[in-house]
Amino acid sequence: MLGEQLGVETAEIRHETDRIRRLLSGWKNEDVSEDEWDSHIESLRRERQQLDQRVRETRSELDRLGLSPDGKDAPSPETPWDPDHFQHLTEQHRQAVADLDDEIHDQSQLLEEAHRSVGDTVDPDWESLLAALEHVLADRRRDYRNVTARMIAQVAVHRVLDDVADEEARMIQDGLEGAVIRESIRLMCPRYVALRFTEDGLVVVDDDDDEFPVKDLSTGAREQVFLGSRLGFARLALDGHPAFLVLDDAFQHSDWSRREWLVQQVVTLVEAGWQVLYFTMDDHIRDVFDSAGQQLGDRYVSLSLPHPPPP
Repeated sequence: MLGEQLGVETAEIRHETDRIRRLLSGWKNEDVSEDEWDSHIESLRRERQQLDQRVRETRSELDRLGLSPDGKDAPSPETPWDPDHFQHLTEQHRQAVADLDDEIHDQSQLLEEAHRSVGDTVDPDWESLLAALEHVLADRRRDYRNVTARMIAQVAVHRVLDDVADEEARMIQDGLEGAVIRESIRLMCPRYVALRFTEDGLVVVDDDDDEFPVKDLSTGAREQVFLGSRLGFARLALDGHPAFLVLDDAFQHSDWSRREWLVQQVVTLVEAGWQVLYFTMDDHIRDVFDSAGQQLGDRYVSLSLPHPPPP
C-alpha cells in the first residue's frame, strides 16, 4: 500500500514540477531550471506589483475623468466616450505639467538670484528675503538719485562753462577788434591792423580787411603781430598807464630792414614812460639799440656780458 501511494505521489510531484517549469518558461520566454525558480518567481512577483500599481493609477485617472474601465460610456448618457478628446486632454495635461516644471525652475533661479543680491547672511525664508530685497532696492534708488543729481549738476556746470567760454570768446574778439589792440598791432607790424578769430582759425587783417591765416605768416611777422596784441592787452589792463616790459630777443626773426623801425617803436614806448628790458644775443640788434638809444640820453643803458674763456 505504501509503495503504491509513494509511486502515485511521486508521479503527481513530477507532473506538477513539469507544469511549473512550463509556466515559468512560458512567462519568461526561456527555459528555466529548478535552481532558478526562486529568483524568477521573485521577479514575477515584482512585475505583478508594478502592474497592480499601474492598474490602480489607471483606475484613479478613469474615475477622475468619469470614464468606465471597459471604455464604455460614462454613467451620464450626455458624456459619450471620445478617444480623440481624451488624447487632447492628455496632451493638455502633459503641457500643463511641463509649464509648471518650467515655472518652478524659473522661480528657483529667481530665488537664487535674490539670495546672491542680498548675501548669504539672510535667512532663506521668503519673508526675510523680501525684506532684505526692499533694503537693497532702497539703496539702489538712493544711488540712482545721487548719480542722477551729479549728472544733472555736471551738465549744468558744463552749460555755464560753455556760456562763460562763449562770452570770453566774444569779449576777446571784441577786444581784438578794439582801437587800442589795432593801434598796438600796427605799431609793431604796420602791414596788419588786427587779429580775428574765424572758423578756420586765427587770422590777421590788413587795411583792406583781407584775412591771412596766422600760421602762414613768417616767423618774424607772426612774432611782431603777437607782440603788438600782447602790448595792446597790457595797455587795456593798465588803463593806458605805462608799465614794465621785458622782451626776450623779440626781433631776432625780423628782417634787418625792419629791425630799425621796431627798435624805434620801443624807444617811443620808453619816451611814453614805459620801462623796457630787451635781451639779445644778436650783435646787429645790439648795435641798432645803441644807435637809437642815444636819443634817450642817460635813460638808455646797455650792458654786455663777457664771452666765456675758451676751454
